[in-house]
Amino acid sequence: MTCKFCGSYLDEDATECPYCGHPTELFTETLAAEEPENDLDVDLNEIDLGDIAPGEYEDYTEPEDGYDDYAEPADSSASGKSSKLADMASRFGAKASSAISSAKASAASKKSSSNRSSSRSSSGASAANPNVIMLGAIALCFLFVLISMFVTISSKNKVDDMYQDMLSQFYQLQNDYNQLSDQISDLNTVATTTANTAAQTQTAIMVNSNITITKQPSECSTYVGRTGNVPIFTVSAEGTSLGFSWQKYNSSTGTWEDLVFDDSSNNATYGLHVYTDSGQGYSELAANNVTSAAFGSYRCIIADSTGYTESDTVILSERAA
Repeated sequence: MTCKFCGSYLDEDATECPYCGHPTELFTETLAAEEPENDLDVDLNEIDLGDIAPGEYEDYTEPEDGYDDYAEPADSSASGKSSKLADMASRFGAKASSAISSAKASAASKKSSSNRSSSRSSSGASAANPNVIMLGAIALCFLFVLISMFVTISSKNKVDDMYQDMLSQFYQLQNDYNQLSDQISDLNTVATTTANTAAQTQTAIMVNSNITITKQPSECSTYVGRTGNVPIFTVSAEGTSLGFSWQKYNSSTGTWEDLVFDDSSNNATYGLHVYTDSGQGYSELAANNVTSAAFGSYRCIIADSTGYTESDTVILSERAA
């Protein structure tokens, strides 16, 4: 038996095809429906009457010259002969009908087997096509998954490498920052220590000084171009071998600067004149063609061999002439 759907050979007692899973009753019914009814040519001369009705014609002998010398059976009565012929005709018809049906079935079986054999290759090919397509689709899906995994792994590795590089750079920057912070801290410590030492030294010098200021300078106002050596600031102190030095505050640099005078005790930049009497412990800053740059803050530094001291800070302001 051959499967109608996939063309595979099956056992005669199989209930379903083990290759495609279709029940055998489906294609046996289909084959039965497709069997031709009247397309067979049966030659009745090929049928052996002895096979149809064995024993009935044992007394029959083919005459040599036709049927004139037919030997009758033992029962030669008219009724016996008639009954005998009727029974023989009935049996002959049944056997002939059975032989014709058997011959038709055998021919139909051979034709059906030939048709199934010829269509097996096409059926197998048609059944195999969906399997081939499915296998191809599965292979493509698997290939796509592999490519996606490869791309994902490659991207992940690149991201991990970039992350590691960034992390290393961050740690390096952190170490550099820590080292710089330590250096700045050390510099701050040194600067603080130096400033404290300088302040302590300055305080010690000022405290240890034996200078006493008896007259502090007072604030004053004048006008640009004033002359005549009119006193502006004066200071008096007591001590031994005193020295006087006038300073002006530079707001641009935030520092005090010593006033420099020429041999005539004049300062052309500010238009000032200085007069000092160390023996009397007296110093005076006077106007000598005052310039606009002269206005600002002033003080006097008084020093001896043991140290120095500072006067009060006073302001020279401008007024109308």
